[in-house]
Amino acid sequence: MGRPPRTSKTPSASVDHVLMTVATRLKNARLHLKVTQKEVAERAEMPQSYLFEIETGNTNITLRTLAKLAEVLKLDIRTLFPGSGDLEPSADADEAMHGFLDKIHVILQDCNERQSELLAEIESMRRTRKAAVTPAAPVPPTIVAQVHTTDAVANRANRPGRSTK
Repeated sequence: MGRPPRTSKTPSASVDHVLMTVATRLKNARLHLKVTQKEVAERAEMPQSYLFEIETGNTNITLRTLAKLAEVLKLDIRTLFPGSGDLEPSADADEAMHGFLDKIHVILQDCNERQSELLAEIESMRRTRKAAVTPAAPVPPTIVAQVHTTDAVANRANRPGRSTK
């Protein structure tokens, strides 16, 4: 009983699909971040030629290497596999996001306008309150003395049995 003859091993179509999907998504993520293969390879501590082979789908890749590349490219490793959705938002999602951001912008403008109105109201209330709390100017002591003196003279004049001259 001998060994079966050696045949060239060709990956199945599903494996090829996975490799090409991963390769394409890695490359798209790198391009999206506007970094070169050399920069990514240096950060991932691998030769640039190996990264080139990975991005073209010409080599198999270990999960360890894939995890390292995902980390360098700031990706969740799950997004690299088929069936996990695109890395780039769809046109509809992009349009929806712009609409959402426009609404947020309008809300913030309204808040800024309302904030200005509220600050003006607070300043007005502060001024009104300050005016109401501010005590009246004190009466000078000379006026108080004159009032007391006048009152004393008037009281003497009104006493019975006394005449004022």
